[in-house]
Amino acid sequence: MEYLFRRATETDIIPVFQLYKNRVQWMEEKGLHQWNKTNYLNVYPINYYQKQSMYGNLYVLENKLSAKIAGAVVLLHTDERWNHHSSENAYYIHNLVTDIYEHNIGK
Repeated sequence: MEYLFRRATETDIIPVFQLYKNRVQWMEEKGLHQWNKTNYLNVYPINYYQKQSMYGNLYVLENKLSAKIAGAVVLLHTDERWNHHSSENAYYIHNLVTDIYEHNIGK
């Protein structure tokens, strides 16, 4: 499979947020105590992803054949937790999620 990594558009927001909802549900089903136990969807509601998209920080990985979004990530140029590295050019990865049904990413 081939994938396209690109900036998210406004039409991507709902499917991207659905990836997060699906992942939280998956974690609950698997008994993993991460996003499902930290109120993740309320801490990062859909309007957070809308804003990140407006700022050009939200990216998606799209399956070229199906045009389905297989993953998403917020890439930031700064991160307050890493201020001591503020002079370095870097991207800080936040909110990384993949589709629970897209099993062949990278194969």
